[in-house]
Amino acid sequence: MPAPTLAAITAQLSPTLTLSPARIHPSQASRAPEQEATHPTILSTTFHIDCPGSSDELSAMEVTQKTVPIQTLPVELLSRIFLLGYSDGVDPARPFKRKAIEGLNFEVIISHVCSHWRGVALRTPGLWTSLRMRKPSHLERGKEFVKRSRYCLLDVMFDFVARKDHIPGRTLCFDHFHEAFDIAEAHAMRWRSLLLRLCDLECKGGARARLHGCAPVPMLQSLQLWHLEDWGTSQNLFVATAKPPVQILNNDVPSLKNLSLVGVNLAWSQEHYLADLEQIEFALHSEGVRPSVKEWEELLRASPNLWRLSLHYSGPRVEGAWTASPIPLAHLSVLSLTDMDPTLLCSVMQHLTMPTLRTLEMELPEQDFTAFVDLISDAQAPYFPILDDLHISALDCSVESWGRFLRTIPKLSYLEADFRRIEHDFFDELFTKTTHSDEPEASTSAAEQNKATTHTSLDSVPESSNPFYNVLLPRLRVLKVAGLSAQNLLAYVTFRKTAGYPVPRLVVHDKMGIDDMNALQEARVDVEYYQYSDDDDDDEEGEEEDGEEEDCDEAGGEEDEALEDGDEAEVVDDEVEEN
Repeated sequence: MPAPTLAAITAQLSPTLTLSPARIHPSQASRAPEQEATHPTILSTTFHIDCPGSSDELSAMEVTQKTVPIQTLPVELLSRIFLLGYSDGVDPARPFKRKAIEGLNFEVIISHVCSHWRGVALRTPGLWTSLRMRKPSHLERGKEFVKRSRYCLLDVMFDFVARKDHIPGRTLCFDHFHEAFDIAEAHAMRWRSLLLRLCDLECKGGARARLHGCAPVPMLQSLQLWHLEDWGTSQNLFVATAKPPVQILNNDVPSLKNLSLVGVNLAWSQEHYLADLEQIEFALHSEGVRPSVKEWEELLRASPNLWRLSLHYSGPRVEGAWTASPIPLAHLSVLSLTDMDPTLLCSVMQHLTMPTLRTLEMELPEQDFTAFVDLISDAQAPYFPILDDLHISALDCSVESWGRFLRTIPKLSYLEADFRRIEHDFFDELFTKTTHSDEPEASTSAAEQNKATTHTSLDSVPESSNPFYNVLLPRLRVLKVAGLSAQNLLAYVTFRKTAGYPVPRLVVHDKMGIDDMNALQEARVDVEYYQYSDDDDDDEEGEEEDGEEEDCDEAGGEEDEALEDGDEAEVVDDEVEEN
């Protein structure tokens, strides 16, 4: 049974207070019976509120407190509903990328509905496991959340800006580093995930010292260490990374499954916990700080269950001897490649086998990647025999290599391409006709076919119930694109339909003109629109907007008096980020 959505859970968030018909204003009395009739099972409790006023005013009001059915649930069930609502807004792989409801996170909303719900929420430790420290005020909030989470595992995020970018009261810099780390490290035994984001060498120095001598982290599953700094020149980067790394976390992280290192390198050969990983993300590593080929091979061979590998200007060093046998990644499902060196990329791919890869993401601009594309386009021994999703943000290679690659992925069902950064000839290649024998050498030139097809109107294309040609990507079900006109897409839809291989769904850039969108709809194609952004997949997890809201617990005093003695009597402001 699927978990209920936030909308379903919050549909009856608060008990209803309505005025009794006998005491309300005449203009409202006519609506009261209808309200009574709509909730025949609702329990009612009548009480009076004294209202001082003139002799012409009522001195008291009779108020009926109506309790919706959810209020009759046992505390255990209500707590379980709260946890389901909370989990619906959290991606286990990215615990700091939170869904927000009207600027507030779920746990804060339910803790401010009424005193009963607040009591239940504060006694549900699983609601308070996310410690996000990005502002000075988050430090006190972090202390409170640690208390409320009690025995539960914690997701800890630190975000420190460079001193030159620090805004007092709004950001954390090195001045707050040790205070913030102290709050979390006292409960390191409960860390489930750690995201440490730094922007200057001062904070990096503090992180080296604290992580080197950190308390044990036996439950840590996800480790994300990011150093994001504008170095200006490659020489500055070289100088800044010349200092050798230190061992961290006591070289003992037995539960580690997910590792993300952005601009941060480790003492590769000394960190013995780098094994049995399921997700690896390496980004922004200059040649000198990357693992050697030997260390790279050992890392991958020690992680047979790896299912996601992401490389962004990273990987092993270029120089080094590879072993003869390829590295088997039998469970790898997702591969992401960004801004790689073509020579290094070819070397890496030559020594990997990925028979179960289903998703390939590529952003490879400004260099010639033809050799790489040729490498993965072997029709006799396809690199990705069951590839299902292909996402291309940028790719510089020859059109011929692109066409050969498409022939090796016939099971592809989802193609996303940004033709603002890809040559339009790549789109033209999709119009290639192939014979029913599927022999590449008998295929018709895409360039020749597209001259006639791309600009063909719907009326001039003959319908054929007996198609005489096949197409590339015969199983394509979804095409998501940016940078193409409606005329281009209409021509492609018609081409596929005529061949007997229609594309059921288009997802198009919503910056198209209204007339173009209407033309696609008139073609009876299932069209969706999306706001394309270069930051759609931004790794700024937990990113906040400037207009974040403050939850001040204005009624907290009276409500907290209803809590048992063992609970916190003082509740700090629950400041909530819009993510």
